[in-house]
Amino acid sequence: MHFNPSVRSIALVLCVSLCGVSSAAAAKRVVDPDGQGSSTNCEASNAAYTSIAIAIAAANVGDSIYICPGPGPYNEQVVVSKNNLKFIGILGATIAPSPMLTNTASLSSGNPIAAVILVPAGITTTIDQLTIDGSGHGISGCATNPMGIYFRNGSGTVSNSAVKNIRLAAGFGGCQAGNAIFAQSCDMSDMSPVPCGATGSSVVTVKDSTVHDFQKNGITGSGIHTTLTATGNRVSGDGATPNIAQNGIQIAFGALGTVSGNVVSDVVYSQCVDPSAPNPNPCNNGSSTGILVYQAGGVTNVTQNSVITTQTGVYLDADGSSVSQNDITHTLQYDGIYLTATSTGNIVAQNSVGTSDESAIWVDGTMNSITKNNLIEAPIGIHSCGGGNTIGAGSTKNTFYDIPVPIEATCMASKSSAGARATASPVD
Repeated sequence: MHFNPSVRSIALVLCVSLCGVSSAAAAKRVVDPDGQGSSTNCEASNAAYTSIAIAIAAANVGDSIYICPGPGPYNEQVVVSKNNLKFIGILGATIAPSPMLTNTASLSSGNPIAAVILVPAGITTTIDQLTIDGSGHGISGCATNPMGIYFRNGSGTVSNSAVKNIRLAAGFGGCQAGNAIFAQSCDMSDMSPVPCGATGSSVVTVKDSTVHDFQKNGITGSGIHTTLTATGNRVSGDGATPNIAQNGIQIAFGALGTVSGNVVSDVVYSQCVDPSAPNPNPCNNGSSTGILVYQAGGVTNVTQNSVITTQTGVYLDADGSSVSQNDITHTLQYDGIYLTATSTGNIVAQNSVGTSDESAIWVDGTMNSITKNNLIEAPIGIHSCGGGNTIGAGSTKNTFYDIPVPIEATCMASKSSAGARATASPVD
């Protein structure tokens, strides 16, 4: 058989081209302090990188970086400088820099930030099965804000991970700092006091992870180009503390998103519930909230969460959003669910709210729908202060147990009227 040389030449060129694509395909890179390990066996004799930074420098876009546990935690702050990298921890790999040094600044205020993992503008990354520990931070004073994972106009996914001990040194617990996972974006039209001066966005998913021992906020989305999805996480605060008004999960200052299937517990600013605190209002310095949606930039739905021991279970400042199928228990001083005066057209449905010090549901906004909620043990079941709100009846009725005043339609003075129901974290 005779071959046409030109066909053979074309085939050869095609083969070379395809082979080049194959060789440039995403690689699996392994980090192990002893310089040996594989993506499936950290004891293997395969060559490995000795630090995460070295692996990032060698990586190509889209590579996976497997991180072995090593004899101890990785003493480094990670800057994700290449796109679509995947960081996968093996057998409890921990990143715990000591000390933590300033490695970036807030988009809004310009204040210094020390992040364990920094995802900068335009970068998308995946973080899976890693532990981020800030216990060796060495930061005192309020000037530098420690963060666990900071998406600074960056995007990505955090899953099956733990972020802990993101806080300042003892004695500085009242500083508005210490955010475990923080996604931030802004531009010239942002609500921030200091505009960013450049367009950017941050689209972040945090799922199936644990967050605890933070100072201010557990999981936060902030800025008008931020979308945060928080689902299946366990976020626990310090319990009753006189130092700071913590928040479990916060979406604020123009951000939007979804908060679903999380367990949020133990965020209580004890000065706000101390009966010996000075009158007229012990909560003038704020209060703690389990799930805080503050000045949302669009539809933000809060659904199927368990919120336990807070001062307001769910705080909603949004339009056209929903608070549904949540289980909210033990809200001290304030309400299980609170809708602000600027909240319009929201749905509050099928929630179970028990043992609230104020109302199970307090609605200051207008044109909201409150239906099919199960409310137990509170002075007031539903306080509807705004106009045009729909309170369920018939097949959509709410149920009340051990509630002296099931529905209050007259605007009453709230315990919070001279104070603050919630204290949103500053944008940085």
